[in-house]
Amino acid sequence: MKIHIKVFIILIISMSVYIAGGGALAAESHHIQKSQEDINTSQGYDIYANISSDNVATVEYEKNGRTIARPLATFTVDGYPEQFEGPSLDKGENWSVSVDLNNRFNVSKSSHQVEVVTLDNSYDRTIEKEYDLEDPDIPATRIQDVEVIETTYDGEPTAAVDVVFENPSPRGYSGNVYAHTLQTISARSVAIVPVNQNTTVSRIHLREGPDEEVEGELRMTTARLDEDKGLRDQVWFRGTADGETEWQREPYEPVGYRNTEDSYRYDTDEGFLESKGISPKQAAAGAALGIGFLIFLFRGRSKW
Repeated sequence: MKIHIKVFIILIISMSVYIAGGGALAAESHHIQKSQEDINTSQGYDIYANISSDNVATVEYEKNGRTIARPLATFTVDGYPEQFEGPSLDKGENWSVSVDLNNRFNVSKSSHQVEVVTLDNSYDRTIEKEYDLEDPDIPATRIQDVEVIETTYDGEPTAAVDVVFENPSPRGYSGNVYAHTLQTISARSVAIVPVNQNTTVSRIHLREGPDEEVEGELRMTTARLDEDKGLRDQVWFRGTADGETEWQREPYEPVGYRNTEDSYRYDTDEGFLESKGISPKQAAAGAALGIGFLIFLFRGRSKW
């Protein structure tokens, strides 16, 4: 016996352009308004799909016939797939799933490909959204905390720095983190938050002793250390293993690799300025203004 089943499908896509940002969206209802358009299917469900103006995708199943198939929805965002399976439903029951696409976009792109797949249909759309890759609030890997600790290396006690990374997105990003301190030149560790985890800790062994104060910079990047591109983050820090560690985020500055002509070494004078909330660039600008002021005074006195 043939069963004729009606399936109502509506796909509403709104394309919006967002500049330099991301972050959490305000919560709102994503109830799907059903249309009168119908398509025959044999899956035993009314299936409704929607992408809202704030880039939240929702799929809803309502069982209207006899079937053993469970509701299924797959969202593929910039090549990253996520599949959701609902429970077995009785006739008249429904199941829905929503995902925030903003947390799943590849932040290195400005044009994003989205595919929504249900049991019987698929929908492809392009959404425009651009991110500032130095913005600490974008949904990608960022330095969340820094702590100087005591540990051992090759059996000898030494200082190290634990770097806590946070990534609110289920999408993983592969990068490295580099430490430059008064005694350490470009020590490196990985900066990868595992998929389906929000945080991870990377430990970098330093040349400082376990009882010494450690001061320096941390640079996280998915590109090269000496390039100002890719996903990147930079912080200044200072602390001891038996005390507190203070740190602050600062603009990313590309530096040379160890054992190269432009090899970078951390300067304690810069560290002192940054500890007071003054970046090296701000200090240089202040110095230039100071020199200009002295020249102005000298010229003024020469006329007296």
